[in-house]
Amino acid sequence: MCSFNLTPEGIGKCLKYVLQWQLPTLVLGGGGYHLANTARCWTYLTAVILGKTLHSEIPDHEFFTEYGPDYVLEITPSCRPDRNEPQRIQEVLNSVKEPLDLRPPKKRGSSCQRVCRETARKLRWGHQESPRQPGCGPRVACTPWSSRGC
Repeated sequence: MCSFNLTPEGIGKCLKYVLQWQLPTLVLGGGGYHLANTARCWTYLTAVILGKTLHSEIPDHEFFTEYGPDYVLEITPSCRPDRNEPQRIQEVLNSVKEPLDLRPPKKRGSSCQRVCRETARKLRWGHQESPRQPGCGPRVACTPWSSRGC
């Protein structure tokens, strides 16, 4: 986080923005170079996902001394200047939003199912329509690894 000058609060704002789309979201991440900061970050992001607010103070536990000298959840950013240009930020946002086709879904999850099916088909069969086998319904795509053939 420090090499990018990101804080859990900043990442949390991005995560809240993505979660407002109400699409199934898989949040992945790696560790970090400072284990206490990695734990702080993932604790905060988990709270964001769950819609919970956490106390700032780190509770006493076996590794409490690793969270010093301040023993709080927040991480202070460095003094690195923000050189992100608004136009570039908008380009990145557009490239993320475009494939999601963010029309308001009629019912929760309906647009995600369409996006997920299309994405899965492209991953399995390239950009071609997936082949159908006898017995496959009109909305069931056949997969090469299925035990029933469909």
